[in-house]
Amino acid sequence: MFPPKGELTLDTAREVAGNLCKLSPSFVSVTCSAGGSGNGATTAPIAHMISSEFDTPSVAHLTCVGRSHADIAAKIDEYRTAGVENILALRGDLPAGATEDDKPASDYAYARDLIPELADAGFCVGAAAYPEGHIACEDLNLSVEHLKQKQDAGASFFVTQLFFDNECFYRFRELADKVGITVPITAGIMPFMGKSQISRMVFMCGASLPSPVIKILAKYENDPESLQAAGVDYAARQLCDLKEHGADGLHLYTMNRPAIAATIMERLGVNGKNRTSIQPLSKSPADLASPALYRVDAAHHPRVDRAEMLRYLGYGGQQIEPELSQRIELVVEHLELDIEPRGVRRVFAIDATGVDEQGEPCIRLVGTNVELRGRDIYRHLKDAHFAALMACTLGMDAERRLRTTGAQQPLEGAVLDAACSAYVEAAVEQMDQQVKAAAAAHGLAGNWRFSPGYGDCPLTAQRSIVAALNATRLIGLTVTPTSLLMPTKSVTAVIGLFDGEVHDAQSRPTCNICRMREHCRFRAAHTTCYSSH
Repeated sequence: MFPPKGELTLDTAREVAGNLCKLSPSFVSVTCSAGGSGNGATTAPIAHMISSEFDTPSVAHLTCVGRSHADIAAKIDEYRTAGVENILALRGDLPAGATEDDKPASDYAYARDLIPELADAGFCVGAAAYPEGHIACEDLNLSVEHLKQKQDAGASFFVTQLFFDNECFYRFRELADKVGITVPITAGIMPFMGKSQISRMVFMCGASLPSPVIKILAKYENDPESLQAAGVDYAARQLCDLKEHGADGLHLYTMNRPAIAATIMERLGVNGKNRTSIQPLSKSPADLASPALYRVDAAHHPRVDRAEMLRYLGYGGQQIEPELSQRIELVVEHLELDIEPRGVRRVFAIDATGVDEQGEPCIRLVGTNVELRGRDIYRHLKDAHFAALMACTLGMDAERRLRTTGAQQPLEGAVLDAACSAYVEAAVEQMDQQVKAAAAAHGLAGNWRFSPGYGDCPLTAQRSIVAALNATRLIGLTVTPTSLLMPTKSVTAVIGLFDGEVHDAQSRPTCNICRMREHCRFRAAHTTCYSSH
């Protein structure tokens, strides 16, 4: 939202903010005029109002054009005093009439120069992304490189400039993947309300107009009411398409019009109990809140636990003939040589105060639509400050090998299936150790990892976990209509992170909490499935 300027009063701003927050957004952003002019003085107070009065996270914009280090230090103090936790770091537009050659003197040439200062001050810092390139940079590849520099400087999330052609965003996202962008990129969409507005936006932002928009403008240029309705409809269709294509988040530029936001959210099927997938905000430490990718390290390559694999095959504690042992070893060696597990992890703040639709306590992860139901997962996480989500997969190469080998060589196929299960568990164990080591640097201790399907935590939680981690885009992991993971040799899990020492109800997994207890092949063989944890 835009803070008050001119005829817009603080009381009106409170009314606008209140109506926006009734829609249960994951966050509300508050703009800031460049150079300390205009409405910049009310950014922090309104961000504070949104968080304190309406219990909704806010993102306060901060521009650096024309500012000195002393100016930014004063702004940091102002934002910190107001309780601001999340900042979108921007260079800001140049003053009217100024060019890149005669822009005002500043200690900050670009937003990337501002980001480390804000991150060091303890803020969760985001930055702008430009799907069609920055208006001052004609080379889109160079613009993406600048984005990577912002990430390297400490940006934990990105919000895009407005665009009207989703294909531009998808091409941009592919380029971002190639240069190593791993933090969430939230897509920014603005409904066009009139011909003059869209002309101004195109001029200021450099957004291109696809032919459908041009046709709408031509059709309704003399009918403002119909043009506005068509603009809202077009934005809604944009957002639906972005949601279907796995956008990390959806950011609606509301222009201080809650009614328009309500209309579009209704079209999206979004409400307080069903927010859009991944959101950039978290109160967890910035380095933990950002997605961390797991890749195989040659020096610490995960290894298939042979004993674990044999337990999967039902050979626990039994003597195996040398010939069979040799065939098993050959399968395992080829698997470890050819297949590389991939994973992603991220830490979120926990909300253990809510209840589900049946009135039962549940765990929600702040800024996501993850809702973990069941008494067992509630006991596991209720006293934790944060939760670390993890997803790991052997990928489709392993899936194809399983199908081919199983059809052509049944024995090797059975061995490969067990080896893949043990292999992905070994990779998840490494991820477990990595997240606990990273958490320990912040004085946090983790309990054992809990996966959907354990105890009474339903498998349906897989879908929201995959969405919150953006695992489809980052590691190619999807969820079937029956809530199974695809590729099949994949794992999702959650670890509770506690301040100081672990003090949850269960220090380790037990058969007593498992819903498969009465039909478990491991218990029948007098062993457990979790012995490697």
